[in-house]
Amino acid sequence: MKFYNVSDMGRFMDAVRSCEGAVCARSSEGQWIDLKGLAEQAGKLQGLGLSLGALRQGELEVVAERRSDAGKLIHFMTQAARSVA
Repeated sequence: MKFYNVSDMGRFMDAVRSCEGAVCARSSEGQWIDLKGLAEQAGKLQGLGLSLGALRQGELEVVAERRSDAGKLIHFMTQAARSVA
């Protein structure tokens, strides 16, 4: 699934941490990054070429291992969209 313009990175990482299975994102270079591991160490995002600014203003391709986790992430985005509107 693709996420666009993630404005609240802290809440997004909280949603990722709440997932039970693996959650990965594809970097702009095409490599897969373990978001769940990064959520535990959020400061490493920039060191791996996944800048917070790019996530806030661009798109992020995310894959959740479990369907229930995908639902949590979709719920996060729908709640974030409602708070912006």
